[in-house]
Order: sequence, then structure tokens, then C-alpha cells
Amino acid sequence: MALLVGDLVPLLDAYAAACVRSDGEMRLALADAILQGLSADPELLLTRLDLLGPSTMIEDLFVDRAQAGAERDVAQKVEDLQKAGEDRKPEDICSEILASALVQQLEAAGVDCADEMEKAIDDADEFDLDVQTVDVSGNTATATVKRGDDGPTETMEFARENDQWRATSLSG
Repeated sequence: MALLVGDLVPLLDAYAAACVRSDGEMRLALADAILQGLSADPELLLTRLDLLGPSTMIEDLFVDRAQAGAERDVAQKVEDLQKAGEDRKPEDICSEILASALVQQLEAAGVDCADEMEKAIDDADEFDLDVQTVDVSGNTATATVKRGDDGPTETMEFARENDQWRATSLSG
């Protein structure tokens, strides 16, 4: 049964989400389905590779590499936050994860960033952060993050700062 191009859109969306989550098994399954849907003759992909050339790589066909890279970088920053919390490293959160403007806002309010992050770590009962989606728009991004297995879903905001993604808010 042949698929219409429009039928591939949900598969492509699911593939992008699997990339953000670094879910290799799901990514491979979806790539297989997408590639099969691209050909009216699935055997063509197996027997006539000479016709496809470099287009056999799903990323070359569908993923804007800069966008995908930015989404991965934002997701990695969320993982860095999780690790810094688990390792009880409030200084790392202030120097490696938070945007300098956010740190300056805390300082302007008379609050030491590391002290505030240490309090947040002490208050946390769950450090597991599961990135659900990442949306990048130029130099800003939002990540929808679920806390723990049964925890709330929150939105984190990010901005590019010195060629790195930094959190401008941790939830909202």
C-alpha cells in the first residue's frame, strides 16, 4: 500500500521527537517506516542503492541539521541541570547552565546564586528531568520538561549566550 507524502508528517514529527529524546531504538524504527513510505517499491531501497546515492540517510532528507543540533544542545543543557542537581553542584548551575542575566537578577536582588541553587537542590525531591519537546526559534528556545515519572510538566526557556544555550528561566 502506497503512502501519500502527507501521511509521512506524523512519522517525521515522531522521528524528530525521538532525536530530541536520544531514543535510538525508536529513531531506527521510525526511519525504517519513513524510508519504506518513500518508495512505491520497498525493494528499490534494498536492490538499487545506485539510484539513491547519498539520499539513503534520513537526516539528509528531512532534518535541518542546524535546527536538530540546537534542539540536541538545549536537551543536553537540561541533562546538565539534572546532573548538577544530582551531584549537588549549585556552582555549576550558576556558571554553566543559567544565563548571566538571570544570575545578575539574583545578585541585584541581594541573593547569591549558588546559595539559592543549593536551597533549590535541598528542596528538590526529584532530579529526573525528561525532555518532552524542544522548540528553537533563532537564538531562543523552550523545552517542555517532565519532572520524574509522575511529576509535573514545566517549560524552561533558553537563549544563546557566548555560543552556548543558557537557561533564562527554569520553569514557567
